[in-house]
Amino acid sequence: MKTTNKGKTSDLEFLGSMIHDNTSLRGRIAVLTYQNLSHSHIADKIMIFIEHLQSSLLFLISNNRIFTARNTASVNIVTLVYSALSSMNPASYVSLDKEHTEAALITVFISFALLLFRMSIFGYIVMIAWKRKSPSKNIQLIWQWIFKLQPRVLYFGFGAIWSNMVEGTVYQRLDLTQGANTFLKFFSITMFVLEFSFSLALQTQFTCILPNKSFLSSKNNITQILTLLQKFLNQLIRRAFYFAPQALIWAANLIILALSVIRLLCYFYYLPFYKIGCLFYEMYFIVIVFALNIACLLQVIFGDNTIDMNLLIGIWFILSGLLLKISVAYLKNKLEKMALLNKKGPPEVLIHKVIAAKYFFKEEKSADQSRDDGWKYLVKVSLCENIGLWYFCEWPH
Repeated sequence: MKTTNKGKTSDLEFLGSMIHDNTSLRGRIAVLTYQNLSHSHIADKIMIFIEHLQSSLLFLISNNRIFTARNTASVNIVTLVYSALSSMNPASYVSLDKEHTEAALITVFISFALLLFRMSIFGYIVMIAWKRKSPSKNIQLIWQWIFKLQPRVLYFGFGAIWSNMVEGTVYQRLDLTQGANTFLKFFSITMFVLEFSFSLALQTQFTCILPNKSFLSSKNNITQILTLLQKFLNQLIRRAFYFAPQALIWAANLIILALSVIRLLCYFYYLPFYKIGCLFYEMYFIVIVFALNIACLLQVIFGDNTIDMNLLIGIWFILSGLLLKISVAYLKNKLEKMALLNKKGPPEVLIHKVIAAKYFFKEEKSADQSRDDGWKYLVKVSLCENIGLWYFCEWPH
């Protein structure tokens, strides 16, 4: 490995050297994905926000369509929120009726062409990794953005378009012959499954678990996989259960809520992100979506005559506030205990001891300057004993 004039290893040169050594094909693809990756924290935060906003949109649309289809719910107050969320759904701009058949077919063609484009870029990266060559910088940059956006943002939009097309062909809303309608139905189903499979493959096969400068740097992506799976199932559910019996609506809400509970538990157990700021930031949205899942289940339990969409939004906001307060306190407490206590655990969790210690030092120093030297000495000794790193043995002034 080459070194810089400061005597430190150059990460860029080190990653580049891996393309030409005996690293596996999957490893070389991962190197090409993360080499020279841009590290805009603002862009990453916006991406997380959109990802969870899409999840909220799915739940609200599902319950709204299920209950308003029976003409029993008033949505006067929620109209603004519902419209704002619907604007994030590309499928809401495509009318599926006989008068707009041509526009629907153009949408199908564009969506298919964009999928081919993304798959072609991925194929190029695989070929470059296989031949151990250096890629075009522009194509590599495009691929890196596809890799970041596909599972978190792009899947939802294109998946919604394809699932809409499936619904339109099932109810024969377009001005097509029987054969063309059948072909479009199975073609849309195939594209919907392919979008999900492509997104899932990127999440499970090529995610880097080593720390880097990215705001989203993580050692575990189980929560992202569960979020993707939740979107996939919800898109299926909201198409299948519009006019379904109450028992099936119960089952659908329970499945989605179970996934939210598992995701929240995994998040607090593994603490997937290396950066403390990202840990708190994504936790906010996971908890908010979890609160919406609970509110939607309450609507199913008590019926839409008791909890209409207006009350659903109110319950969601109240639950979000309460759960956020509890979750923030719990995460802070866990980080402090992790820094101060000599607690055993899996390596992927214990790696946060150093990060949590730094966070604890920073919080203690800024929160209360009046603490006596005895307390500072107790914290210092505890950290030195449980972590054993020399730079914690000198209290930062």
